[in-house]
Amino acid sequence: MRQSQQTYPSDEIYYFNAHRPSETVLALKDRYLAFSQIRDEVIRGIFEEKGYEIRNIKLNENSFGTGHVIYFIETQKWELVYRWNVWLETSEHYMSLEKGFTDLAKIAWFPTNELLESDTTRLKFDFDYQIMKVLPGLDLETQWNGTKEDYDKLSYELGKYIALEYKMPVEWWWRFQNQPDRLQGAKNSAFEYLTAYLDYDLNVLQEAWIFDEKARNFILNHFESIKPIINKDRQAYLVHHDLADHNIRYNPDNHKILALYDWENAVAFDPISEIGSAPTWVCHYPRAEQLKQWFLNQLWFKPEYFDEKIAIYFLRTMLWKMTFAVKGKRLSERHQQLLNTAFKQNNLKIDWLYWVKWIIEI
Repeated sequence: MRQSQQTYPSDEIYYFNAHRPSETVLALKDRYLAFSQIRDEVIRGIFEEKGYEIRNIKLNENSFGTGHVIYFIETQKWELVYRWNVWLETSEHYMSLEKGFTDLAKIAWFPTNELLESDTTRLKFDFDYQIMKVLPGLDLETQWNGTKEDYDKLSYELGKYIALEYKMPVEWWWRFQNQPDRLQGAKNSAFEYLTAYLDYDLNVLQEAWIFDEKARNFILNHFESIKPIINKDRQAYLVHHDLADHNIRYNPDNHKILALYDWENAVAFDPISEIGSAPTWVCHYPRAEQLKQWFLNQLWFKPEYFDEKIAIYFLRTMLWKMTFAVKGKRLSERHQQLLNTAFKQNNLKIDWLYWVKWIIEI
C-alpha cells in the first residue's frame, strides 16, 4: 500500500508525532533497543560533565507511546528525568522552547513540570535532550486508584485548568518558531493552523482505502465552509494540545491534579480545541461533559460558536489520529467509531466504502 511521503518543516505540521514519515513512526517502536547499547555511556558522560554523580539509571516503562527515549536518573542530590529524541535529521527546537512554555504556564497558575536544561545545538551529539525534575504523584493513565466519582472530579478540575490557557496569550498562530526569547506562531491565522496538513491526512486515508475521493473533497469543502468562524479569533493562546491521561500526574490520596506536562505538541491556537480533542483520548471514564462544564464555569460565559468549534476540532483531531494509526498499522474499530461520531457532530454523511477491505488486508 502506497502512502504519501510528503513532509513539512516542524513549524508547519499539525501534530508532531503523527506527521513524521511512515518509516520513522514504525521505527520508533524499537527506539529503546536501538539505544540500549550506548545508553550508559552517553547518559553518564552528559551528567558527569555537569557535576552529577549517577547512582542508578532506570527506564521509564510508561513512555512507549511517545517519540522520545526517557530514563529516570538517580543522582546523589535528587532524581531527574533524562529525555532525548531519535531519528530526526534536524534538531527538535521544541525541546528548548518548552522552558518558555512551562514558565508562561506557571505564571497562569497552570501546574506543570520544571525543565532544568536542554540542548538542541547538535554540537556534541546527533540528537537533542532535556533534563528535568521528576514530577510528584502517580501517572493517571497507568496508575489510577480511584472511583468513577473521583475521576469525574479530576476531570472537572482539568476543565478549569484548560480555561486558564486564556491567561497565556501568545503571538500569531500554529506551531512555534525557533525563537528562544519569544513565543510566536509560524502563521497569521487560526484557519491556516487548523487546516495544516489536512490535505496530507486525507490523502493518506484515501490511499489506505478508508474512503474515496468524493468523501475527501466533501470533508475539504466542509472545513472551508467554517473558515469565517475560525478566523473570527484574533488572539491566540498557548495550548498544550496533548492533555491525555499519560501527561497528567495526580495525588493518589485526594485525586487532585499535580501536574500537566510534556509540551512537545504545544501550539498557538484556541483553548476550545482541548475540549474538542477530549473524546479521542483513552480515559478510564468518559470526561467530555465534565470538561465542558468546568471550562465554562471558570470562564463565566459561553464563547461564540463554542459548540461548532468543538465539533470541527473533534473532527480535525480524529483525521490526524486516523493517519497516525494507518502509519503505525494499528487502526481499530474505536478509530472508526470516533470518526463516525465526529462526522455526525459536523452533520456530515460519509460512506466507509473500503473500511472492511482495509482491515482484512492489514
